Amino acid sequence: MAEYISPSQFIAKAHSNQSKFANALGQ
Repeated sequence: MAEYISPSQFIAKAHSNQSKFANALGQ
């Protein structure tokens, strides 16, 4: 990846993706 992502941004993005997956699964 060309752009630098700070740990906090990575965690926020991962949490956002996890929420999307959970919603898709109806959890």
